[in-house]
Amino acid sequence: MNQAIKTTYVDLNNCRILNYSEIDSDIVKISDIEIQRSAKDILIYLIPQLEKKGILHSSNPTIHLHVFGNRRNTGSKIKHVMVTFMILNDINNHHHADHHYITVLYSGTEKYDILSFILKPFLDDLRFLKNNGLDIIETHWNFKLYFSTDWKFLAINLEINYMENIAKDYKNFHSHTNLLIFDMITIENVIFNILHAYLCITDQLWSLILAKVKKRRLFNNLVWKIIKDEMHRLNISFNFWEIRETRLWNSTPLCSNNKIKFNLGLLFQPSRATLIQKL
Repeated sequence: MNQAIKTTYVDLNNCRILNYSEIDSDIVKISDIEIQRSAKDILIYLIPQLEKKGILHSSNPTIHLHVFGNRRNTGSKIKHVMVTFMILNDINNHHHADHHYITVLYSGTEKYDILSFILKPFLDDLRFLKNNGLDIIETHWNFKLYFSTDWKFLAINLEINYMENIAKDYKNFHSHTNLLIFDMITIENVIFNILHAYLCITDQLWSLILAKVKKRRLFNNLVWKIIKDEMHRLNISFNFWEIRETRLWNSTPLCSNNKIKFNLGLLFQPSRATLIQKL
């Protein structure tokens, strides 16, 4: 699919589309480049395949499209904002990363002005899909849109002053300061992201493990090597680095289920390791 779907590269500083020669040169820093892929192009490629597999049916031509937005360290020291979507009709692959399709990827932070500019082509695609659907071969496909994210991304999408307002009255928000970013998705279709919650919980548990190691003053080159070697055994990309401004150490967030298989006996006594593993 990567070869079939066109990828667009945008210079965030100058708000212009780049050609391939500029990407491979030193004209633009890689950290200033945004990657875009058309949601419509991806769907035009996917829908016939899903129909052949019996996941989609022309007799019931409604596609449930689930949009995700989040910021994470994507295996490196640079924080990235990534927007993806998946097709909920494909029930068996909801939690399979290969079936979450990237439409926007850039390095930086989640801010309203940045997101509203960067996401514009994707938002235009979503509005088109909701209002017009897609005609592929002899079938007209309709779309129902859903949205999941963390609280910060959700608050930016809703553009409210206080996130607590969501819990108080999710139908009426009186503290909007800007237009909604995902205005084509109703608040009733903002759904809880179980996978994101799971990753957050396990990341926090891993942070507590590292904090315990630091408290015992064992956070040194030997322990780093033990952790990185064990992550390598589990096929997890992992690294440590120091944040220059605070002089504090950070590590790569863990997105793989393999992290729960980490041998904690390498860091703690067997009884302690077993207790932590049960969490």
